[in-house]
Amino acid sequence: MKGRPVRTLVAQPQVGVCCIVVWFITFLAGLLLVAYGLIRALRSRKPDLWMANGGMIAALGFIGFSRWPEAAIPAGMDQQSAAFMGAWWGGWLAAVWASYQLVWSLRALTWPSVQGTLTQSEAVFMGINNSTTIGPRGSTKHWWKVAYTYAVDGVNYSGTNKALDTDDQDSNFSGVSKKVAEHPPGSTIRVYHHPRDPQLACIDRGWFNGRWLAPAMYAVVLFWVAGLE
Repeated sequence: MKGRPVRTLVAQPQVGVCCIVVWFITFLAGLLLVAYGLIRALRSRKPDLWMANGGMIAALGFIGFSRWPEAAIPAGMDQQSAAFMGAWWGGWLAAVWASYQLVWSLRALTWPSVQGTLTQSEAVFMGINNSTTIGPRGSTKHWWKVAYTYAVDGVNYSGTNKALDTDDQDSNFSGVSKKVAEHPPGSTIRVYHHPRDPQLACIDRGWFNGRWLAPAMYAVVLFWVAGLE
């Protein structure tokens, strides 16, 4: 009588190891997004939110795993010291980026302006507000969608940017409707443009925005974590 075949047991990877790999990949993906945003910013001379988003993902990946790969730790340094060192350098990188964004926004206050013509001005429904961040919960969210034309040194341009930061959303229809009534299609509007790249323009150049506030907050948190050592 033939015996039953002997099966060779293959050791399965531990769940903890898989989690470490997932978090480390998340950390690397965040760094890649930061690099991608930096390239976009340098090419367009316009602050890019990909860097802030990548920094957030990298931070989540950084704090998500408790043990770094040995190859990523400098010789003679333990896991905890390496984590605090990473937080310290990450804080400096976030601080440098926040400073660049702030200087960029302040310099935009000196941009020259020309008179433009609105070719589009309408209220666009964006959905129902499920939080209290930008208005009462359950209120409607609307966006003032604009397009305009303008000329600089005899060259015609067109644009759709309202602000240098992400375009704002109003929590109610009446707020956007008021803007549409004040700025109907065909009316004139002041357009601010980059002095060396007139195609980069906006109609609101407010300096207080999330492009430098977000990385500044990242820097504060990372410096605080590094100070816990």
